[in-house]
Amino acid sequence: MSKDYIPSPDTDFSFWSGNLLSKIEPYKPTFGITDAEIDDLKVQRDTFEKSVKDTEVAKTTLQSLVETKNTIRAKFESVIRKMVAHMKTHKDYTPAIGEDLGVVLPATPSKGSPTAKPTFTATLLATGVRLDWPKDIYSGVIVQGKRGEETAFILLGTDTRSPFEDTRVNINPAKPETRIFRMRYVLNDEEVGLWSDEVKVYCLIDEGTR
Repeated sequence: MSKDYIPSPDTDFSFWSGNLLSKIEPYKPTFGITDAEIDDLKVQRDTFEKSVKDTEVAKTTLQSLVETKNTIRAKFESVIRKMVAHMKTHKDYTPAIGEDLGVVLPATPSKGSPTAKPTFTATLLATGVRLDWPKDIYSGVIVQGKRGEETAFILLGTDTRSPFEDTRVNINPAKPETRIFRMRYVLNDEEVGLWSDEVKVYCLIDEGTR
């Protein structure tokens, strides 16, 4: 595949197009390029520059919202853990209560349940996609994904500690793409249970955000 003379990263393309427009003037008569054509290119470049800035602002805002959410969750989780710890030391606490409230892990065969099915969430960050998953009694998860025009899942990695982060740059850095993820539990180096439901994310990850 031949290399394109137009650079893919937005920052490089911005510099390149600005250089072209600043030097095109002497060549207009030779190639019959009109003032109207140049004016149109300048308008399009200004529009592109604004869209790049708007995108960066949106990415920064998203990152800030994610960090705020994580802080809120950490505080919420801490309060819950404190309350549950108090309950477990109370004389009226029983294992049945713990199971009913979901504050104890259910008994699971040593080989893992054949119907175990991970549930996970996908969060779009400025630098990639973060997948948060519950470890339960398992060693970790196998993470698979596909994107763009891909029709088959490929292995992205085996994760032993949540979260898993997919920091790959988009196939086309200038075009948003759909990524689909799924997971399956691993116990003692063996795959266990069922594949999770598929989770879809629409993202734009380029070198400038990493």
